[in-house]
Amino acid sequence: MKKLGVIVMLALGMVFTTEAQQRRMKRKPNFTPEQKVELAVKKMTLELDLSARQQKEITPLITAQVKEREAHRKQRMEQRKSGKRPSSQELFAMQSERLDKQIAFKKQMKEILDKDQFQRFEKMTHARKKEMRGKMKERMEKGQKRRMMKRWMNDNDDKR
Repeated sequence: MKKLGVIVMLALGMVFTTEAQQRRMKRKPNFTPEQKVELAVKKMTLELDLSARQQKEITPLITAQVKEREAHRKQRMEQRKSGKRPSSQELFAMQSERLDKQIAFKKQMKEILDKDQFQRFEKMTHARKKEMRGKMKERMEKGQKRRMMKRWMNDNDDKR
């Protein structure tokens, strides 16, 4: 009877997990890099009241960021598939490079935007970072719950 209950719980868990993953996949459209750039520039135009000149100056910056992000994402996926983890030296180099790029981007944005726009841009980026930290925390908590459930299932299997 216990085995039947465990099997039913596992089946239900798998069904709900699969449905949630499918819903998540449906929600996130797969835009081309050009579309991503256009949407980002339009959002910034709305938030910061950009002029046509500013939009033209910002577009290549955003294009470079999107292309780098896509290339980096592909590289991470390949590393994940191969099971290779970066060393601490490589992690340090990647973080240092990322921060250098952020500093350069911020400097360029400061040259393009006026003081009021730059302040709003800073608030916007701070809010986005805060939101991403919250999402990361949620993912970490979900992962911990999954690991706890696996341990519990393994412990129950060992007792039989």
